[in-house]
Amino acid sequence: FGYDRCFKIEYPENCKDANDILVQHGEMFLLRLIENAIEFPIEGILSMNDLYQEIYNFYYNGYPAGVKVGISGFDDLVQFMPGQFTTVTGIPGSGKSEFVDYVVTETARNHAWSWAVCSFENQPSSLHATKLMEKVSKKSFAKRANQYDQMSTTEFEKSIEFVNNYFYFININKVDVTLQGILDKAKELVLRKGIKGLLIDPWNYIEHKSAPGQTETQYISECLTKIKAFALTHGIHIILIAHPTKMAKTGDKYEIPTLYNISGSAHFFNKTDNGITVYRNYDTGIVDVHVQKVRYSWLGKVGLASFRYDIETRQYSLVTTF
Repeated sequence: FGYDRCFKIEYPENCKDANDILVQHGEMFLLRLIENAIEFPIEGILSMNDLYQEIYNFYYNGYPAGVKVGISGFDDLVQFMPGQFTTVTGIPGSGKSEFVDYVVTETARNHAWSWAVCSFENQPSSLHATKLMEKVSKKSFAKRANQYDQMSTTEFEKSIEFVNNYFYFININKVDVTLQGILDKAKELVLRKGIKGLLIDPWNYIEHKSAPGQTETQYISECLTKIKAFALTHGIHIILIAHPTKMAKTGDKYEIPTLYNISGSAHFFNKTDNGITVYRNYDTGIVDVHVQKVRYSWLGKVGLASFRYDIETRQYSLVTTF
């Protein structure tokens, strides 16, 4: 008949049917049970009774807290919360992957977040590990003109141990690199290693398989919904790096892209929880980090943090925030 037409009755102890109720408790008792029969809940619908405890907690204890990554200036603009995902874009060579490496190592350092890393551009993974080690030690991995810019052997060993403790690299040559395949591997790491984050870099390199007749916009919408659901279900934060379309130039400089410029669909802006653009000015050496979207106001705000990037040590230092 369907749950919308059905009700349930809680039988008294030692009563297996209506006849037992009649014999043991009488006709009026049975009639009252029927009159007070309970509706089955409608699947997928929440009432205030279902939501009350969470709302009570919000009122008395505040909204769910995010974590400040631990980067001066950037922390003033956005906090990361499990169950969300962040989209990062920027023109080629802007350093978006480099800055995200900075973000994930600081969440590991300051909050013990461990990460699954699926990076198509930073290959092989051993080279990517050295870049993470630079963020950990705050020194260059390779030799530089100034010998003190390179990590010492002690810093080398400590940074290797740190990356080993907090990072798991998905071998793109051995696993299914469709979105579902990447999420399946991340699920294993959630269950076995308790990871708190997943980095996918970049979106454009994933092996995409849209259904027959499905438009690119529909496919991207479906994928981003899947990413959001995965983050919520498993309580992790997902960072997705995506390239923009070819940007126009003003003089010899590219315009600053927004999430609406990401190739494929405006859904990259609409569905993400946080949206960030990394833009590097090669004339000044300044890297501007534009936070263009923060879904919840208590977790941040739209704004700009500017950093100086030291090409010798590959480190960022705050210049200013707006």
